[in-house]
Formats: sequence, structure tokens, C-alpha cells
Amino acid sequence: MSKLDSLTSIIGILLVLTTTIIALMTNIFIGPFIFLLAVIPIGLLIIRGGFKILKEVSADIIFGFIDTGMMTVFAVIGSIWGPLGAVVGAGVGDALTDAIAGFFEGAISEKLREHGIEEARTPMKASLGKMTGCLIGSAVTVTIAQLLAVI
Repeated sequence: MSKLDSLTSIIGILLVLTTTIIALMTNIFIGPFIFLLAVIPIGLLIIRGGFKILKEVSADIIFGFIDTGMMTVFAVIGSIWGPLGAVVGAGVGDALTDAIAGFFEGAISEKLREHGIEEARTPMKASLGKMTGCLIGSAVTVTIAQLLAVI
């Protein structure tokens, strides 16, 4: 992995982390805000590889969307039993959703190769692609949970 790729991923991670902490401290309606955070890794991907890179990382985006979207559901359900339930729900949910999302990620990767789209798994692409999907997936779940007043 090149130094520029490493730096790009680190910048994305730090921007999302610090922005999320600030948002949580302001007590805003966090679901839609998480969706907006997805602009950070998508933007960094586009800056580094143009719009064509989005096809190359589509399997990673789908993986993150399914994985974290479903894991967040498990965490919300687990929160019924308090903080420990939320942590257990997230942990067990993550294991289950990794398996489910991995199935879809593999299928999408095969389809991309069949259509001549080289997905070239680099650490930066995998990192920022999965981060994008995770943010979108959790944004959907958190927004629905907030609208239903579950959290």
C-alpha cells in the first residue's frame, strides 16, 4: 500500500470519528447525519480514482451496508436488556452479519469480474468502500429506530 493510500484512509477515519463525536455531543438527530458522513469516504475515493472507482468498490460498499445495517438492528434489539445487551447484540450480530454480507460481497465480486470490472482489492479501496457502506447501513437503521422512538 502506498503512503498516499495509507494517508487517505487515515484521513477518512479521523474525519468520520471526530465529526461523529462532535455530532453526538450536540444531540442532533443522528441518523441522517450518519448518512451525510458517508460523503467523506466516497469523496476521498472519487478524489483518488475518479467516479469509476465506485464500481470497483461496490462489493465493499454492499458488504458494509448489509453488515453494519443489520448489526445495528441487533444492537438496538439488544439495548432492550441495557448496555450489556446492546454490546452483546452488536458483537453477536456483527459475527452473523459478516457471514451474510460476505456472501453478498463475494457474489457481487464475481458479477463484476464477469462484466470485466476489475475490483483490484487495495487496502485503501477496501477500507473506504466498507466505511461508506457501513455509514449508509447504520444511517438507515438509526434513522428508522429514531423515527419509531426505539432509541
